Amino acid sequence: MMLDNEEQQQVEQIKKWFSENGLFLAISLVVAIIALFAYQYWNQITEKDTAQASEQYELLLDDLANNKIANAQEVGSAILTQHKNSTYASLAALLMANEAVQEKHYELAQSYLQKVIKEGHVAALREIARLRLARLQIENGKPEVALNLLNDIDEKQYIPAVDAIRGDAYVALKKYDLAKGSYQQALIKLPDDAIFHTLVAMKLNDLPN
Repeated sequence: MMLDNEEQQQVEQIKKWFSENGLFLAISLVVAIIALFAYQYWNQITEKDTAQASEQYELLLDDLANNKIANAQEVGSAILTQHKNSTYASLAALLMANEAVQEKHYELAQSYLQKVIKEGHVAALREIARLRLARLQIENGKPEVALNLLNDIDEKQYIPAVDAIRGDAYVALKKYDLAKGSYQQALIKLPDDAIFHTLVAMKLNDLPN
């Protein structure tokens, strides 16, 4: 499917913003963005509503890129309220969750991610939300909850990330043998030249003997 100029610009904005805010989430969203625009062609949302959601989403990206956090929160809330059934709502929630984490508002971030998981219409974005929520649970000292979340992800393209995050959860639980196995599984499934491969390899090498 060919993207028009406006959609290509949105893809480039997303790539630029996320290059500065979270490596894995950035990679995942670039993969998922094509699914977003494919979905837009087939959904039954009116053109007017879609255009409005798109314009607000661009404003959200601009506000975040320029560190206008108060404006971003206002625009993000508007998208979630006025266009809650659109895919832009899921993307906005993911952005707002990432910003909430940066501000150490972990409960707020969790609520945004859960919203995507429960209400999102694009499977790829729901899976990304689960992965990010699992990481957040580990950071908040709840690795068991993270492991349960990971069990709900079975799409092939996300399995290496699942294995890597599962390894992180086992490290938090001090189950180093299980962590080693998870990291090794992730490395088997990742290309050798992938940046994520290098990060996982470093975690594997850092495990206690």
